[in-house]
Amino acid sequence: MNVRGCVYLVMIVSILSVIYYLCELDGSSTTTTNPKPCGIACSVDESPHFLIHTPSCVIPDFDPLDPSLSQYRQKNDLEIACSAKRPLTETRGLFLVLHKEHAEDYGATQESLNCSYRGIRRIQQDPVKYNHKADKNSQLRANILLVTEESTPIHEDGIYVTCQDTDSKDTTVYKNVHYFLQPKRVKEKREKFMEDHEQRRPE
Repeated sequence: MNVRGCVYLVMIVSILSVIYYLCELDGSSTTTTNPKPCGIACSVDESPHFLIHTPSCVIPDFDPLDPSLSQYRQKNDLEIACSAKRPLTETRGLFLVLHKEHAEDYGATQESLNCSYRGIRRIQQDPVKYNHKADKNSQLRANILLVTEESTPIHEDGIYVTCQDTDSKDTTVYKNVHYFLQPKRVKEKREKFMEDHEQRRPE
């Protein structure tokens, strides 16, 4: 076989190799199922009538504009008037920030403003017997913690903040609720969920 014949043979083998690789790649993309973070427990394939169907969250799959649901829709003409007062507290990461300079918006002074918070504890329902009240069951922790710094680290998932004006017989002038995503607690909950509902693996 001369040189030209060898070159042609190498070219043919190379082209066939590329075609074979592309066919394999295309076939694998259509047959492999991507793993889901909560495994078989939230698979839409197993629950075609739900967007999410897990022991902790169930969201039905339906069209909200479907004519069969028209009787449940209603027009609300309620106008919501937002307060012109600046908030006394806000969140920055895992910190509660206190704005004492806004005290005058609430008829208090920076010196007379006394703020505190209590942790919010969600009451977990039995996964087998949970109902629509699951998100409404919560309790305030007994201990009341004073907000003495401009920026206070928070270790709770949620807190209920109140501020009183000591010059007005400790009249409550401010209330607010803040939520925090605690990385360590989120990781622990995810690992526990994965342990209870093993992850689906690609077939």
